[in-house]
Amino acid sequence: MLRIHFTAEDLARTRVAATIGAAAETYYSLEVLRERQDVSFFRQWRSEAAGRMARTPAR
Repeated sequence: MLRIHFTAEDLARTRVAATIGAAAETYYSLEVLRERQDVSFFRQWRSEAAGRMARTPAR
């Protein structure tokens, strides 16, 4: 998880650009699943996601 702190001045100068959105979320989620290090924050999610992936037939 990324956390960025902005001041009011920062927000006044901030522009939001279109991104790849869902593709980026998918990529970063797969990276978290693939990593070997145990990040306790993601432990339950990784376990549940890996279980669902194991039950999904390959296409």
